[in-house]
Amino acid sequence: MEESNTNYLVLAIYILGQLLGIIIAIIYGLSNPGIVDDLAAKTMATSIITLITYIAVTTAFIYYLKTYLVFQFQNFKKELLLHIIFAFSAFMALILASYLANVIMTYLDKTDIGANQAALEEMANGTTTLKVILVLITLIGAPFIEELTFRKGLFGVMDKLPVVVPIIASGLLFGLIHVIGDDIANIIPYALAGVALSIVYVLSNKNIWVVIFGHAAFNFVGLLPLFIDLT
Repeated sequence: MEESNTNYLVLAIYILGQLLGIIIAIIYGLSNPGIVDDLAAKTMATSIITLITYIAVTTAFIYYLKTYLVFQFQNFKKELLLHIIFAFSAFMALILASYLANVIMTYLDKTDIGANQAALEEMANGTTTLKVILVLITLIGAPFIEELTFRKGLFGVMDKLPVVVPIIASGLLFGLIHVIGDDIANIIPYALAGVALSIVYVLSNKNIWVVIFGHAAFNFVGLLPLFIDLT
């Protein structure tokens, strides 16, 4: 499959995965109208639907991109130390983006957590099943799917444009998917994170595993306060 077609396929698979999740949620909601008033049941249903869509998209990505993924991983291992440094740089860039976002959000007097963060906390405070789903989605699903979509796919279809365009576009779209139905101001931390990952992706000669590992590491650190009582 030609590279340009592959990039469009990546975006199409991601969009279809999102549509699949919406369709399942609508069908389930119509079949269980009382779930709206049951927060625990709603959280469980939403988490399971999300996990199903992540599994579907991940499976499709592995099937259609196996040659690309293997080649990129071999390249990662070939210059292992350099790529580990880049992955750590991605992690540190996300830390910096998070700090800048906190400064901006404080300046804008936006101190309430967003809907996405609230959902994560609800899962972390839920049953063991919810905690397992949270870990699978946050540490495996999200880094793998989002980096392939917003770095590999989006950068690929914008390959002819100046590099600053896909960097900004991927940051904005990465932010947008995390704040749909939420206060648009909450796009700031996610957009800055997307830009940070995009910059490291370009600097690493577009090795996808660099940003996947860096993204996963950042999410891991972000999960710790949700599971561990630090007080």
